[in-house]
Amino acid sequence: MGIDIESTALIARHSVVDALLHKGEAVTSARDVARLWVAKEALLKATGDGLNIDLREIKLEVSGSRAIVKTWQPGHPVPDSTITFFELSDDVVGALALIRP
Repeated sequence: MGIDIESTALIARHSVVDALLHKGEAVTSARDVARLWVAKEALLKATGDGLNIDLREIKLEVSGSRAIVKTWQPGHPVPDSTITFFELSDDVVGALALIRP
C-alpha cells in the first residue's frame, strides 16, 4: 500500500510537469498535475520502487476518482493495482495505491 498527499498550490509553484508527464499524458490545471503527482508517488511507494523509476515512464489513465496504470517502466510488467483519489480540502489532494499480489 502507498499513499501520498499534496497541496495543489504547492505543486503549482514548482515546475514538476517536465519531470512528471508521460508523453501520452496531458493536464489542463494545477489540480490535474497534483492528482497525477500523488497517484504516481503513491504507486511507487506501494511497489517499493520509490523514486528509482522515472515518473515520465509511468502513464496513468485518470477517470473520476480512479487511475489505471497503462504504461510502466520498460521491460517490466504493469503492476496489478488500484489507485483511488481523495480530497482533504479544496487545496489538498491525495491518492491511495494498492498492489494485488
